[in-house]
Amino acid sequence: MAVEQDIYAFLIANSGVAALVGTRIYPLMIPQDADLPAVAYRRIDTPRHYSHDGYSGLARPRFQFDCVGSSYSSARALAAAVRVAFQGWRALHRGVAMTQNEMDVPWLETTDRWQVSVDVIIWHHE
Repeated sequence: MAVEQDIYAFLIANSGVAALVGTRIYPLMIPQDADLPAVAYRRIDTPRHYSHDGYSGLARPRFQFDCVGSSYSSARALAAAVRVAFQGWRALHRGVAMTQNEMDVPWLETTDRWQVSVDVIIWHHE
């Protein structure tokens, strides 16, 4: 199973995230007509690790989670829920997740959408 499928299943099963978004978790981008808050996720990069014997099977992709709400506080609360959820990734998967970065993202064309993005690195075996 691809790590993207694991991420989706993991987030909709997480009570903190699901309480805020239900199943409004989308790959790449949130549809314009989607109810808020919602999350979009995308793979930023995927370094793979090698040894003298070749590919080790270990990858550490960075995923960005765009947490969008109709207010700054709802976007910030969703980002916190996503960050806290990934603190439990190790117990559920054969890998480990680490929050790498969190940033506010201004929406210049509208004032009814607020975004906080969270970067997570997920070490796992492919």
